[in-house]
Amino acid sequence: MAVLNNSKNERAVLYLRMSTDQQEQSISAQRDELHRYAKRQGYVIIDEYIDEAISGDNTQKRAGFLRMRDDATSGKFSLVLCWDQDRFGRFDLLEGGFWITPFREAGVRMETIAQGKIDWEDLVGQLIYSVNQMGKAQFLRDLSRNVCRAQLQDAMKGRGTGGNRIPYGYRSKRIVDEYGKAVDYRLVVESHEAEIVRRIYRMYLEPGGSVRGVAVQLNVEGVPGPTGKKWSPNTIDQVLRRRKYTGAFVWGVRGAGRYHTTCTGEITLRRKNTPNTKGQPIVHEDNHDAIIQRDVFDRVQSKLKNNSQKTRPKRYRKYILSGLLRCGECGGSMVGVRSKTKTGSQR
Repeated sequence: MAVLNNSKNERAVLYLRMSTDQQEQSISAQRDELHRYAKRQGYVIIDEYIDEAISGDNTQKRAGFLRMRDDATSGKFSLVLCWDQDRFGRFDLLEGGFWITPFREAGVRMETIAQGKIDWEDLVGQLIYSVNQMGKAQFLRDLSRNVCRAQLQDAMKGRGTGGNRIPYGYRSKRIVDEYGKAVDYRLVVESHEAEIVRRIYRMYLEPGGSVRGVAVQLNVEGVPGPTGKKWSPNTIDQVLRRRKYTGAFVWGVRGAGRYHTTCTGEITLRRKNTPNTKGQPIVHEDNHDAIIQRDVFDRVQSKLKNNSQKTRPKRYRKYILSGLLRCGECGGSMVGVRSKTKTGSQR
């Protein structure tokens, strides 16, 4: 059971977290303030745990927090110092109990510069902590709705949104107002990459052309992929299906979002574990310079659809390593094949 400990030289650790919000206190600023706080209180800092550029409610992916939780059970320290309790986590009530219990059972307590000593044992302390925590959890939900609203409004006007990735073959050009403030961006063709995109489409439309065959050929020639690595069939497939190459603005193909989604063209609530679903995208034709002509794009989509409807030949069988082994050239998965020898036996 955790007991409030005011003794000098108590072993403490720092937990430092910052998401992508530029208004948040930086990691270095949090560290400096916490070191000054620990010195005033007489605490001895023995370690620190850091999670940078990650949300406080995405705890499963906070490697620093998870390592700190594991170390807490070993008796390594008895105090966690944070700049604010929302740095420790933006939990709701149910999540908070799950993540805090291991610390509490290990006798570890928490202090923050913003809220002071936090007593997880005292019922009044629990209530105060929970009220503050619910407010911080609600902040994320309000922020999610506001971001979705802004993105949806921009998409309706055919303007770039923060969630839009720049496709291979394009570069981003900032559009500024009279005061030099960025108000939008436009996709500008990158000539070298654009020619590779056009070649991918041509190769696929050739007789016998396939997604895997295109990847193999580019890798044999040493053409680097979008990330500088080899081309995979999956990357080729994505290039062939990207409608933005026709000059169209496309937004909202899938209903992503942690708390809200706009896949229906409206802002709707979304549970954390709800799978991403296909929606009706917002499309503006002739939004930027095209790399692929629309008729070529349509022919490719028709071929992709026809190929996806074909079933795997019966001579393919499921073996233990099927799908686990990868081709050294294209990175695609490999399957086992049975064939008959001249004597009629199988191998």
